[in-house]
Amino acid sequence: MLHVMHDVGDGRLLVRFEGSLDERATDSVLSAVALMPIAVPVMLDLSGSTSINDRALARLSEVLKARDVRFRGLRLYHERLLESVRVRLALSGEIPLPAPDPRPAPRQNDAGMTVAGVLPQLQLKS
Repeated sequence: MLHVMHDVGDGRLLVRFEGSLDERATDSVLSAVALMPIAVPVMLDLSGSTSINDRALARLSEVLKARDVRFRGLRLYHERLLESVRVRLALSGEIPLPAPDPRPAPRQNDAGMTVAGVLPQLQLKS
């Protein structure tokens, strides 16, 4: 089931989807988003979905690449899938490269393990 709401407070379009996100459902979501001007930010809430087809999610990301779209309610696997789609689009020049992560990279020791991964394994004996 598809719920489309225009949030007047901040001017964004909220598209809430419930059920199985497959190719047919993706068409419905894209039709709802296409009715709004491209300048309107979109929030796609997939927290009520029972299953998410990988190809359907990748298609949503690719078709909506020119819009300001945020996804909510994704599992970690699907977040990573979207990241890989965005990186592929950026490398092909279709969208700008993502900004670098401002957080410092974890420090690594000579064996390639992070310090955080080694410290819990050490046990102090008295």
